[in-house]
Amino acid sequence: MQFTTTPAGLRDFLRRLGVNPAGLRVGRVTVTVPARQAGRVRRSFSADHRWAGMTLAARGLYPAHEITGES
Repeated sequence: MQFTTTPAGLRDFLRRLGVNPAGLRVGRVTVTVPARQAGRVRRSFSADHRWAGMTLAARGLYPAHEITGES
């Protein structure tokens, strides 16, 4: 799933996952979009932009999450 949100919305989303936004690592892009699919899904993570990301392992009934956002 991918979505756009505000900084406050991201903080709330991460809080609900039990993590702090401070866990986002600047320069880390955890989501990869193959070039042939980037146009179709309208997502690209260009190298000239500041990104931050984290990976959360699956826990119990919760799936793993790969989170990348603007830093």
